[in-house]
Amino acid sequence: ILRVGLTGLGFQPLIEWPAVSDPKAIAVDPNGGKFYWAQGVGNSSRILRANLDGTGVEPPLVAWPQVSDPTGIAVNPADGKLYWCQSTGNNSRILTANLDGSSPATVLSWPQVLDPKSVSLDLLNLKMYWAEGANTSTRLVRAGLGGSGVETIVAWPQLDDPVGLALDREFLAPPPAVV
Repeated sequence: ILRVGLTGLGFQPLIEWPAVSDPKAIAVDPNGGKFYWAQGVGNSSRILRANLDGTGVEPPLVAWPQVSDPTGIAVNPADGKLYWCQSTGNNSRILTANLDGSSPATVLSWPQVLDPKSVSLDLLNLKMYWAEGANTSTRLVRAGLGGSGVETIVAWPQLDDPVGLALDREFLAPPPAVV
């Protein structure tokens, strides 16, 4: 896991092998001073965290079989929750746990979730978004943080094989009231 400034200066490795192996996704909690990452495939799958400077790597917060083939991760620091998605065919799911990894639970599962690639949270509107699928089954989907109200935002052929997702916080903000 590497860090670099927005200008390209300050390139620095934070965590290297063997502490990190096959990372798939990363999420930052700047207020909590931590970053979280999902890594591994199959029974090597796990979610870990460390301090923002790369020190203090903790033992896995969640490990296989509670996490399998993770592909995305997001943090909700206000509620003290992690969200992650995993892409395992008919066992594809979006899950949540407390920031310390306790109380893992499924939020949504197959067939509501089809091969998710990434997840992002809109904490202003209490929604989660995820990109999923491949070929002609791709979609950008959203639901409430608890999994209610699943709705497709855009689908194939307008969207083709998404692998990442980021939300524009300014675009998500409600428009100013007209008086």
